[in-house]
Order: sequence, then structure tokens, then C-alpha cells
Amino acid sequence: MTSDLVIAGLRYIPLFLLSLFSIFVLKYLRQDYTGPGNAKAFLSGSFPSNTLCRLLVKNGGPGQRPATGTVFTLDGRTMIGRDDDNHIVLLDPYVSSRHALIWRKGDNYCLQDLSSTNGVFLNEKRIGEPVVLKPGDVIRLGGTLLVVERGQESDSLGCKSSRLGPGEK
Repeated sequence: MTSDLVIAGLRYIPLFLLSLFSIFVLKYLRQDYTGPGNAKAFLSGSFPSNTLCRLLVKNGGPGQRPATGTVFTLDGRTMIGRDDDNHIVLLDPYVSSRHALIWRKGDNYCLQDLSSTNGVFLNEKRIGEPVVLKPGDVIRLGGTLLVVERGQESDSLGCKSSRLGPGEK
């Protein structure tokens, strides 16, 4: 009788483990699609409310996208990765499909690793939680280096005066 109970219990262990795994995967996917929580610390004054943030590609190789010198003006939430559905697409074999997220909160821009395989490095230190960006910071995603710069000012209505395309400064 007890062996029947043990056998019946063993039948349900794989189902239980599969359920736990499914819950873990769903929580991970939910976090991936809903974006980050709040960064723990925000330093005021990095980017005044009328100033935008830009990323300058420091080391794009020949034929590599984007090329060295390409400038991206950040706008709200900016996804960076290898997939074409990102705002900034890096054709770098060491960059994950959805590698990093940069978003604005008040006068600050924050950087978060989206659980990428090879990590996100800020000034050559791997980040584990959202961090605040400052002008002059260097972001490394895979083998690509991006330099954080202050961009142009927006107009008095809080709108950008123009959006810089790749290669424009």
C-alpha cells in the first residue's frame, strides 16, 4: 500500500517541477517586457530638463553597424540590442537581442542591463542594477563602446528642437 502511495507521489513530481519552471519563465518574460523598476539612486543635475542625452559610437568597425562617429539622440525609453526592433541596433555578435535599456527620469538618464548574456559595463565596471548616466560615461555592450554626451536643448514647450539621425552631430 505504501509503495503505491510513493509511486503515485513520484508521478506528480515532474508535473510540480514543470509548473515551477513555467512560473519562473513567465516572471522573467514579464520583467523583460514591462521594463525596469525605479533606479535606487538618482543624482540631480546630470541632464537639465531642457537638455537631451546623446550616445556617440566610439569604436564601430568598417562595415559594422553603426559606424564610428554615429550619434544617437535619446528620447524617453531607448532599447539597445541586436534585434531590428530595438531603437539602437548593434550588429555585434557579443550583444544580446535585447541587451540594455536607457530611460529618462527627471533630470537623469538611467541605464539597465536586460539580463544580457555578456553584461553591460559602465566605465569598465559591470552593472547589476540600474545606474544613473553622466556626460563622459563610457558604456560597453559586447565589443561596442558608446560615449554619453549632453545633447541639444529642447524648446520651451519641452519638445525637442530636432532629432539627430545617425552620423549627424
